[in-house]
Order: sequence, then structure tokens, then C-alpha cells
Amino acid sequence: MLLFPPSIYVLRAGVGDAAFTTLTREPSESMRKFKIKVARIEATGRGKQIRVTFQVDRGPASFQVPIILSIGDFDDTEIVQAARSALHRTFAELAGQSRSWKLTAQDLKRLSSMSLRPEP
Repeated sequence: MLLFPPSIYVLRAGVGDAAFTTLTREPSESMRKFKIKVARIEATGRGKQIRVTFQVDRGPASFQVPIILSIGDFDDTEIVQAARSALHRTFAELAGQSRSWKLTAQDLKRLSSMSLRPEP
């Protein structure tokens, strides 16, 4: 699922003001998949917690997500697996909370047609 599908803007020739047509194209492989890797693992909270920071990249977008786990709950070999599971739960909760924000293609087209930006 793409948040913002890549678009190509084509100038249409015509009489009077210029008009633009938007054509969506198939996204490249680098824009389809997120690249997620462990950026850091460090002790926090007076040694009682571990912070596993994930680096998330897709195309030009990049951000980090810290996951805090209790040291006593997992041994060293399990900490990354537990952090990955917590990262998944975090994004699943985020997706659920923002589900009502999703717009259909028709909604996006309607919003685009009512743009109030001044013409250059």
C-alpha cells in the first residue's frame, strides 16, 4: 500500500491557461518496500531497560522508532526478536487508530479539484 503514489505531471497543450494531467505510474521497488534495520541497542533507565532503535527507510523518507523493553523479560538472544514484535504491534495500533483518515481515490480527486492555491 502506498501512502502517496508517485505521479507524473504532463502539460496539456491547449488554448488559454495551461492545464495539468496527473498520471500515476507503477512505483519502483525502492518505493514499494520499507527497509527496516536495527540502528542501536542501548541500556536506559539505570540499566533496567533496553532501548532498541529501528531505522526505517523508504525512498526519500527516513525515520527512527525506539522500542523500550525491560531487561528482566528477555535474554540477550531474544531482545531483537521481542523488539521486532513490539515494533509490529506499534505500527498495527497506529494503522488502527488512523484507519478513519484513509481517503478513497474519488475523495482524493475531489480534494484535488477544489484546491484553493492561487494560479502562478
